[in-house]
Amino acid sequence: APASHKGQHQRPRLPRGLDAAAVGGHVSTLDWLLKRGLGGPSSPQILDMTASHGHLQAVEWLYRHRAQLGLEWTQRAWSGPAGNGHLDVLRWLHHHALCRPSPV
Repeated sequence: APASHKGQHQRPRLPRGLDAAAVGGHVSTLDWLLKRGLGGPSSPQILDMTASHGHLQAVEWLYRHRAQLGLEWTQRAWSGPAGNGHLDVLRWLHHHALCRPSPV
């Protein structure tokens, strides 16, 4: 059995909560989780999935907090919004030089 640590409290982590908030575009929930130390590490695909769902404000939030959460962009961040018609996300990704479309 694990040793008891009276008086010591560890904050729980809610990586799935962070992922769900990002994919759902819930920036206020992302802020709430992070301010309380409940965010990350999250799924490696969270940036790609959020971009694919077209939630630009959540994509911007993840970008601002990427170092803190240990997130990296992949080439898939481009293909998801392209396939789903989220031009605002594509423009943002292009403007920030985060990914480029691969040649066909």
